[in-house]
Amino acid sequence: MITTKVQDWPLKLSQDESVQTENQELQTENETEEMPVIVEQMGKEIPVSKLQLRDRKCIKKPAYFDDYVMFAEGMFNLSDPTSFEEALHSDQRSQWTKAMENEIQSLRENQTWELMDLPLNKKAIPSKWVYKTKNNPDGTIERYKARLVIKGYAQKKGVDYDQTFSPVVRNTTIRTLLSVAASERMHLLQFDVSTAFLYGDLQEEIYMEQPEGFHDGTSKVCKLNRSLYGLKQAPRCWNTRLGNFLRKLGFKQSEADPCLFILERNKKKLFLALYVDDGRRHCCSHR
Repeated sequence: MITTKVQDWPLKLSQDESVQTENQELQTENETEEMPVIVEQMGKEIPVSKLQLRDRKCIKKPAYFDDYVMFAEGMFNLSDPTSFEEALHSDQRSQWTKAMENEIQSLRENQTWELMDLPLNKKAIPSKWVYKTKNNPDGTIERYKARLVIKGYAQKKGVDYDQTFSPVVRNTTIRTLLSVAASERMHLLQFDVSTAFLYGDLQEEIYMEQPEGFHDGTSKVCKLNRSLYGLKQAPRCWNTRLGNFLRKLGFKQSEADPCLFILERNKKKLFLALYVDDGRRHCCSHR
């Protein structure tokens, strides 16, 4: 049990002073003079000085802080350009230019858009370049990647899009598949679909301004034939097309999880789980 006792201090006040003056002087005296505090603990009286905060200069950062910063800088390169102009004025100008040319070539090969005059009562949505340096596990640079994305925040609901929901496989489904694969000795394979959203069929009529650095000098705009990264409905378009394709191959969609597809043929089973543009495949052959 810890108790605190504060000693009384005598106050010398003249009798002709008013009560208001007495209260003011008492408050001033308490603020200016340090009152001794006696702490009684385990039967002993110990004086305690006024508490003081630690100097911030004495606070030291944790030992692992430097390692964390180095790891974060390796995962997220803070020197990546944030705009087209910054990419052109960077030291890696030639690498970023080549990356943008490869992206435009990929978009043209997939016939992502066609140039045409902007119809009346239609608005072209602007686009932007996103730059990312891909690193190897040892920290060396693997490649420079540039992606053209549309500014989906400028879309209007009911005009440029309707529904945007796209399901992803549940964690419980993945754990169940791993358990089944281990018990039945199935083969596991994880894959990623490159530029997946470009394969989605776009139902709405959407127009986009010509990309920075690749303008033909005319007033024409890009009429999108396929979904593009940044569109609100892009994940849904991709998921719908992939689901239709898998069903044509004979896959059956699970009732418990719409992102789980099952194929059984010639005493062999194939499970396919989808998470946006990533997937996990489990194959099993019964003898």
